[in-house]
Amino acid sequence: SDVDYNDPYDVTSMFNAKPGPHPTNANLPVGPGLNAAFMKRCGWLDTTRAASIGQVVLRPLHRRNLSGPLYSVVGQYYVEYRPSRRWDTGFSSVVLVHYIANKTSYLVAELISGSEFSWGNALSPFGSIRVDAIDDAAETATITAQRRGLVPVWIGSGRIQGTGMHWSR
Repeated sequence: SDVDYNDPYDVTSMFNAKPGPHPTNANLPVGPGLNAAFMKRCGWLDTTRAASIGQVVLRPLHRRNLSGPLYSVVGQYYVEYRPSRRWDTGFSSVVLVHYIANKTSYLVAELISGSEFSWGNALSPFGSIRVDAIDDAAETATITAQRRGLVPVWIGSGRIQGTGMHWSR
């Protein structure tokens, strides 16, 4: 969402969030947890736990006790796996994609197994994030993240308007 505090997967959205029941008092809502982009903005995200581009296996964002990457950064996007456990029981297991702008985080995609988020031109995207599998029993989400760079291409002599250096993928 591009509206401040309208992210149902982040506790900072308060009344727009998807809380789960408290473990000992079902009438008391808890959660959800914070998202990776918001944690980065606040300086709370462990940069040593980021995954690289390609096919990677993510661990739940809030399970720092498990080995492996907790999130991935793909260009401007922060990708995280949020299983329906603990503070996140108010929604089904999901892979979330956020970005940071105006000193806050914004949700751009909610992905389940087999779904994909891409950006750029529809015929030739700048990048994509695909969820290959979510395995809640193993507490893993396998994603494939790609980012395509621009390549300079010479067209014509450059002396005529519209010719010269152009960018292509």
